[in-house]
Amino acid sequence: KNIAAFYSNNAGELLVNEADYTDSLHGIIFHKIKIESKNDFREKLYQLKNKIDAFYIVPDAIYSEDNFEILSKFAKEDQIVLLTQIPFIVNVGTTFSITPYYARVGTFIGELANEVLSGKIDCKYGYANSVKEFSLSLNKSYAEDSGISLPANILKRAENSRLLIEGIHFYERGNLDVSNLVMEKILKEDPTNFTAFYYKNFINLTINGDKITEYFRQAKDFRFAKNYKKEREKYNQILNLQSDNQNAKIGFQESLVLESESEREEGERLESSNQIFAAIQKYLNSVKILDSNTKSKANLTRIRQKEIRNVPV
Repeated sequence: KNIAAFYSNNAGELLVNEADYTDSLHGIIFHKIKIESKNDFREKLYQLKNKIDAFYIVPDAIYSEDNFEILSKFAKEDQIVLLTQIPFIVNVGTTFSITPYYARVGTFIGELANEVLSGKIDCKYGYANSVKEFSLSLNKSYAEDSGISLPANILKRAENSRLLIEGIHFYERGNLDVSNLVMEKILKEDPTNFTAFYYKNFINLTINGDKITEYFRQAKDFRFAKNYKKEREKYNQILNLQSDNQNAKIGFQESLVLESESEREEGERLESSNQIFAAIQKYLNSVKILDSNTKSKANLTRIRQKEIRNVPV
């Protein structure tokens, strides 16, 4: 509920001000405290004893090695959650850190540049955005020594974050198969992990891009030949390689509509030449292919109502 943070310079103040502006959105009370000297650090820290639940470490020159050790020991003894956005200090004596996936910053900038180059957005009047995917690092032993119990879902999230970083490292070293396996494991447990989802898609395109392009070409040829079943086979092959490929999903659905409509139109041709039973079969095929084809259902209803009059009583 109560979180405090120290700062000593403009950069530190900028960061604590951000927390100060957003604390009410998260239902917390934030205390920003300016530190004037090394002695001031110790004095103001011990004034917080039994008054706060957590302490937020921001990048600031006030955090010398000595001051950090004082703070880490104080937080452990007073059972205070010690949080930071500096991941490399977690293992030396803090409870946890939450940081952006910096590996995504470069790809994010690249995506933004592509939007500018394609004319989708204008640099001058475009939007501002930021990476919204974050990594959680935990120091379980420090938390336990501080008397802080970590929920199972938080432990699992931290483990997934660790695995994700390893998966990204495998990707950067060119070991795509192992990286892909890591991303699949993460997504199995956390389907909404956008970073793992992004890398899995990117890896799939790298590994299977040529195959996917060829399957799309073949699907196009089958559509031109009105061989819709074979066309859908190609879309299924694409989806087996890349399950979220929206173009394949759209193509598959379009193929169902086209084949269903083809059967309906053939049924209407047969009906017009008084081949009633053959027409009914075509309408049934149309509905079987696409149950939502209301025109075929209406034709079936109409033809049945018409023909029932010819049945002897």
